[in-house]
Amino acid sequence: MTKPACVPCGRFFKPEKNGELVAENKPIGGAWIPPGKDAPGWIGYKVYRADKWKCHGCGTEIIVGWGGVITQDYMPDFQFIHRQTKIVINDC
Repeated sequence: MTKPACVPCGRFFKPEKNGELVAENKPIGGAWIPPGKDAPGWIGYKVYRADKWKCHGCGTEIIVGWGGVITQDYMPDFQFIHRQTKIVINDC
């Protein structure tokens, strides 16, 4: 597999942490809401384990190597696991 590359730096990303918990959120009420890190109106939906890679030139981090869903909003352990995630994606 070819490694992800940082276009501005001209360097390959390097693995930073494997198995990082990542939350995917969905818009409240199903309406279209602008996506993004600080966008309001998003609620927890799924949690995955994925790999975080980093460009050691500019510091940009990316998520690759998504594994299966660990838990989803209808499962009993969802709230507990969702609270432990540090990376949140507000997009769908």
